[in-house]
Amino acid sequence: MLAESIASHTTLASQARSLVQMRKPIIEIALKNADRGSVGSYIGSYTTLDTIEGQVAITATHDTRFEDVQITFEGSMRTSVERMSPTPSPSSGTEASKTFLNLSQPVDESCYPHPRVAEAGRTYRFPFTFVVPPQQLPSSCPHRCENPQLHDAHLHLPPSLGDPSLSGNGKQLLDDLAPDMSKISYAIKVRITRKRECDGKRISVTEATKKVRIVPAFAEQPPLAITEGGDEGDYVLRREKAVKRGLFKGKLGHLVMQTSQPKSFHLPAPNSLSACPSNTMATIKLRFDAADQHSLPPRLGQLTAKLKAVTYYSSSHMSHGPSKAAVLASPSRGVYIETVPLSSRSVESARWEKHEGGSDCPNMSRRDSATSTTSCSDIIAPSSSIANTNSSGGGKPTPFYTTTVLVPLSLPKSKSFPPSFHSCLVSRVYVLDLVLAFHHVGNSKNSASSNISTIKSGTTINSATTKPSLLTTATSPSLHLKVPLQISSAGSHAHTLATKEAASELDQLLALGVLPEADEFFTPRAVGPSSLQSRHEQQQHHHHPRHPTQSHHYHDQHQQQQQQQQQQQHHYHQRQGQQARRTGNAHAPAYDSTSADLSAVPEASPQLHPQSQSQPHPETLPAPHSASPSAPPPRYGSCYYAPRPTDFKT
Repeated sequence: MLAESIASHTTLASQARSLVQMRKPIIEIALKNADRGSVGSYIGSYTTLDTIEGQVAITATHDTRFEDVQITFEGSMRTSVERMSPTPSPSSGTEASKTFLNLSQPVDESCYPHPRVAEAGRTYRFPFTFVVPPQQLPSSCPHRCENPQLHDAHLHLPPSLGDPSLSGNGKQLLDDLAPDMSKISYAIKVRITRKRECDGKRISVTEATKKVRIVPAFAEQPPLAITEGGDEGDYVLRREKAVKRGLFKGKLGHLVMQTSQPKSFHLPAPNSLSACPSNTMATIKLRFDAADQHSLPPRLGQLTAKLKAVTYYSSSHMSHGPSKAAVLASPSRGVYIETVPLSSRSVESARWEKHEGGSDCPNMSRRDSATSTTSCSDIIAPSSSIANTNSSGGGKPTPFYTTTVLVPLSLPKSKSFPPSFHSCLVSRVYVLDLVLAFHHVGNSKNSASSNISTIKSGTTINSATTKPSLLTTATSPSLHLKVPLQISSAGSHAHTLATKEAASELDQLLALGVLPEADEFFTPRAVGPSSLQSRHEQQQHHHHPRHPTQSHHYHDQHQQQQQQQQQQQHHYHQRQGQQARRTGNAHAPAYDSTSADLSAVPEASPQLHPQSQSQPHPETLPAPHSASPSAPPPRYGSCYYAPRPTDFKT
């Protein structure tokens, strides 16, 4: 009996809930060109400066009073971090959410009914248009960052991440290698609001959401500056290992493996018809420093390349760059790593090139590649043990061998790879794992004597990676590198044109030597009474060719002003000569009105009588700062030079 009563109450509650839902207006959001390269019901993608157009259709099931319709384009991120505790508890984790983008669509008043009552059975349509912005507003990242570059990266629009219903290429759903603890989503949201009668507070009548996938344009950033001997857990660009002759035997030499950050994987635009895969090339340089004159380099084995997608997430703002050390130091941060295999090939046929002892570059030490200007840059630095031995002067110089291995890389199509990005709560970086196996040289079978050629130092090196190797075993020694690798993405056609126009305009401005904004800021400007010259220039600026009478009037007035100026200068020099003779200055120059330099004489303001001014001596006047070398020297009157107050913009 009790069970039947509970079941009846549950049925009544569900029926009441369904009646309430039926009384709410029905909202449908339709996107224009919603497919955008997608197939079937899969959601298309948008990129930077793409236009998102559509229409909202609202149908009321009964007469509904409302105030307005809000249509917004919003971007939000959500993270959750589980804390490690000895006893599990419901509150052992922390969560964070942030809305970093909120664009509102103004609704035309003509679309609303008058009065604001949606009639039953009638459909009201509201169009909307949004443009995917290239970046966020500075107010969306108000927290402190360790450097300006990280702050700029936080202002860039992040891609959609962690939503299984969106990740893909528009034709199928693909795994974007993101954890459930981090999610970045974009959506078109529609809300119908009204004012509550009791207190006048605006409340929501109903709302609807339509998700969209955003893959912004990301340009390739400069390579990371990785210091040698840094954090071994993040990136390693150089490894060394001793090569032994065999078990319980001496060392044959030292093998050095070194590489640099390759170019990024460049993804095409989301709506591009290009079917070409994203490719890049990694270059590995090897060096073997022999222990003696008879030691040969080891035989190389299998080279394996894997791509690690590393997702950093935090429940608080990340003011420092993502790293494993920061995750271990803060309980509010987490990291999730997934590995995708890229390639595996044999490099045993690579040709070693022998360099005789002493042919190494002088004073070769571990240095940045930017400082290498000669052919010695093709040869990496020797092993640290060999370098210490040579610096101490002990022993005869031994030969060394070098080779270069080119590793072509391609992104697999079975996964979705969002571009590398950094935001306030979520970051995605990629690490290229390169593992090279080699074999100890115990006899001639494991040596590379057949692939050695003696050359002079600095010759270009090539390598061959052809037939597969069956010699690699689980016990073979190996060298392991962790290389940072970026994934960039192309923008829309409008974004490409805007980028080219901005770059072309900047090149033209830089060719002129100074930007117009800076030139205008440092240009002196008179803020006092205008001089005769500035007035004449202003009159010429406002002269119109359709008024010749007015032009003649300005010309005559200018001639009269010049005559008055010459008379004022004549009286000024007469007073200076009389004063010099009264003081007994025998070296006072005589004034000649026909040969005097009028540009060195201060002019009087036309509004004041010449006798009512006290003119300073020309030698005591400060030197003006002209706006450009070709500009005429400004004349001094009662005006002074200062920047405009409007030049100081905040």
